[in-house]
Amino acid sequence: MKTLQNEASIMAAIMKLTGVTEMEYKQTLLTCGANYILKVAKSEEMAKSIADSRVFWLFYRNQFLLIDKALLEKPEVPAFPQTLVLSLYEGVKPVSMRRYWEILHNPDSIVAYPGKEVWADINKVKITEAKHISNKK
Repeated sequence: MKTLQNEASIMAAIMKLTGVTEMEYKQTLLTCGANYILKVAKSEEMAKSIADSRVFWLFYRNQFLLIDKALLEKPEVPAFPQTLVLSLYEGVKPVSMRRYWEILHNPDSIVAYPGKEVWADINKVKITEAKHISNKK
């Protein structure tokens, strides 16, 4: 129960910091997770198996929360090329906190990869699907 409360408090703090709604937060989690799957999957079949894995989504949600926790510990936009924009009237300035949060969750920025527990679950999903298909024949 404490973990769920911690997740809820992280989400609430990010919502306050970035201005995203709860729906936008959850949609970003799902969209970024789906894009991350496309990054690590070698085929459409593998992508489907990964997406159907409960253990994968636990892993990915944990990675998402770790990024959010790090942002909450240091809630400022650093001056990197991808976090600066050119404004006609203000010159070069940092992107909004919301945009920075989105950049942090870009699957190309994430260097964590699923561990053996996740891959074991994905293989179970594939085996279950294969048995289900063969039973239909």
